[in-house]
Amino acid sequence: MNDRTHRYAYAAGLVDGDGCIVIKGGKARKGYFGLFVLVTLVEPLNNVGGIPPALQFLQDTFGGVIGKPSKAMTKHGIRRRPCRQWYVGWQTAELMLTAILPYLIEKKEQAEVALEYRRVAMGRGKRALAEAYYLKLRALKNYNRRVGGSVPLLGEDK
Repeated sequence: MNDRTHRYAYAAGLVDGDGCIVIKGGKARKGYFGLFVLVTLVEPLNNVGGIPPALQFLQDTFGGVIGKPSKAMTKHGIRRRPCRQWYVGWQTAELMLTAILPYLIEKKEQAEVALEYRRVAMGRGKRALAEAYYLKLRALKNYNRRVGGSVPLLGEDK
């Protein structure tokens, strides 16, 4: 394995474990949907206010943005450690998903739907098609949440 392969495999692990693949409609541009990949991690205890090294790795590898820390209090007044979120969108999200697709396990089907959406439904005048992919990805996420993932145990058929 070369260095790039290791980087893509590690990124796939982050997306599989702490990431989210999203097709989202924009409020500012009605009828326009976009593709985003997000990874959210808790700030490290030894570096409060700092950026988790895994998020810095994603930014160094794929670009994107690391957001400001979340509030340390929930809406119910419970104290928690702040989280940070890295995200990438549009064409960069497509390039990232294409690179990590061979290494994804839990979110492989979601990535395939998202990439198909980018190939087929991107652009103006395709709102109905974009909404169909949005609903397909959402249904897949709900199914995986109910079933506990889409990967069968070793020795089981899918």
